[in-house]
Amino acid sequence: MWRTRASPGGEVSLPAGISATEHQARAIHSLSGAGNVYLFGPPGSGKTTLLDAVHAANPGSVRKHFGAFYRELHAALPGVGRSVPRAVAELTERARLVCFDELHLHDVADSLYLAAALDHWEDAEVRVVATSNYRPAELLPNPLLHDAALPVIRRIRRPWRGNERSG
Repeated sequence: MWRTRASPGGEVSLPAGISATEHQARAIHSLSGAGNVYLFGPPGSGKTTLLDAVHAANPGSVRKHFGAFYRELHAALPGVGRSVPRAVAELTERARLVCFDELHLHDVADSLYLAAALDHWEDAEVRVVATSNYRPAELLPNPLLHDAALPVIRRIRRPWRGNERSG
């Protein structure tokens, strides 16, 4: 079993019988310590397994599929005066870690809402670990809209530790 530190309060361990490739081992290592992590790679490369292990190792963390989070966010906005930070705070409560599976940006609103959510979590010192099938530069791929995602893409590239996962 592969084990590594996931955060100051938790240890990541993969289920018995699952081994880690060199790429996977680097990804597991990147999950140690503080800071945001963006794991990307093709479907079936183990990103969700790693995310689930991080979530399980951190009691009180929140784990959401990115699409479900956006549906919940849109539903919560009218009840908080359309304030994205307030809605995000309600959805993630007092979590110190938010785990997102399958992050992708489909439209300009996704980009704007994610930027506001990241601002809120940064201010609240909440760590974010996200998985995606897309490299950061491939988020919101529509060339007519892609520029709207650049602030989020730049944010993911700089302070986040990005790790490509391969099968």
